[in-house]
Amino acid sequence: MTNSGFSTPEASRAATPASSVFSSFRRAQSIAEQSPDPASFPINADIRELPPILVQNKRYIKEDWLHKKRKRRSWVGGHGTYLVEINSDFEPQGTWWACDLCDKKRTTCLYKADSTNAADGHLKGEHSLDDIDGDEQTKRPRLSVLQLQRKAAAGTLISRDRTASFKALLLQWIVDQNIPLSAVESDFFRNLLTLLSKDVDVFLPTSGDTVHNWLMAAFDARKQDITCDVSRMRACFQPHQAHYHQSKESDDGPHHGSYTMHEKLAR
Repeated sequence: MTNSGFSTPEASRAATPASSVFSSFRRAQSIAEQSPDPASFPINADIRELPPILVQNKRYIKEDWLHKKRKRRSWVGGHGTYLVEINSDFEPQGTWWACDLCDKKRTTCLYKADSTNAADGHLKGEHSLDDIDGDEQTKRPRLSVLQLQRKAAAGTLISRDRTASFKALLLQWIVDQNIPLSAVESDFFRNLLTLLSKDVDVFLPTSGDTVHNWLMAAFDARKQDITCDVSRMRACFQPHQAHYHQSKESDDGPHHGSYTMHEKLAR
């Protein structure tokens, strides 16, 4: 483990059953269990009004709960929670990234959020995840036919037409209203949309990097379309231009010849 983070794996806890520290930590609540619904918070709540999260006898506040927070665009944000460490006076002492997958296993894995290298290596090494493309941040296992049938029966399969329509409308809204790309990372925004339909969570990307990649892909596609249109227009005009030049030459040829003969007769 690098000095940029720390963890408490199950093996370490099992190896020291007599330790009161590890036994008490084993009974500690996970980060998710200590995270109430933000809708229950007072409007424009001060940091002192937010419920602290206890991890290894230290207190943290979820970065998403704060009004002034840093824009996160790395893919690791979709698989972790950013925690701001606070002291007894509620003064920020630093920001950490906590792995959500480890938290589900009741194992604490914290890495300094100054850089995403440690979190990136943890997700790739411990959970076989990778930022493989711009649309999704996880290497999803292929579903079996039976699993696909069950998903279809449950109504969770989304048609490609609806997915493409959602993507196009989302990009139009972001560009037209000059919305920050990181807006899709906001828990409040996601909760608002998923309140209307749980299917939105399937459409909505989890990182501003994904939206950026979508925009660049749409720009490149539109640029390619314009290039093809210009090429087709040029191809249509070329035969007419060639016919015009041939007609011009045929008209100028005899006139030029007769004019020359007239000059000779005049001489």
